[in-house]
Amino acid sequence: MVLTGAELSRSYLKKAQLRREILTLLANREGWSDLVREAQELVELTTKAILREVGIDPPRLHDMGPILVAEIDRFPVELGDKFRQLAAGSQWLRAQRELQLLMATKLWR
Repeated sequence: MVLTGAELSRSYLKKAQLRREILTLLANREGWSDLVREAQELVELTTKAILREVGIDPPRLHDMGPILVAEIDRFPVELGDKFRQLAAGSQWLRAQRELQLLMATKLWR
């Protein structure tokens, strides 16, 4: 079964909502590294859903922020600032996740 762009978008948003619920649990239990990972996934899925809504097939990257900003003209003007904030958050979370992976790699050597 092949999903349409709108169906994929809804699927991404459903997965993002699940991750949103998980963030509360992770924060309450102070699972900070997992919280960063799941937050990054939430932002990635949300951004991919947004891009799919306007017919953009997002590449297989973790940080969709630059693509969202590059395509900002496809969206209503009033969403521009929110999408720029989302893109900045995406970049920050990706960097934090990469730092965690780097630190974990060094610990296991």
